[in-house]
Amino acid sequence: MSYHIKLLFAFVKKREKAYLISRRLELKGNASMNNQHSPGRAGNTPADEANGDILHGATEIGDYLNVGARRAFHLLENGFIPAFKLGARWAARKSRLDQHMADMEDAG
Repeated sequence: MSYHIKLLFAFVKKREKAYLISRRLELKGNASMNNQHSPGRAGNTPADEANGDILHGATEIGDYLNVGARRAFHLLENGFIPAFKLGARWAARKSRLDQHMADMEDAG
């Protein structure tokens, strides 16, 4: 198993379930407050924006995973987390990241 996958496993295992639950509830609350479509971001549908499911850029993805932007960018560039490019910027769905972490937690 590679070093980066071990780091990601350690990250998932160290997080307390109460923190994850409170974070998800907090994010769902923020998503319901911000339900306007942002026309400046390509590839978003109004449903994605209403659900707050898309994260834009390594900084937002890193904040969501509770890692630094540089570490998030490294994980993105090497394919350790599920994401896609929108132009020159990385983007990821929160639902896919949550599922990926849950799968890794089950495997570890």
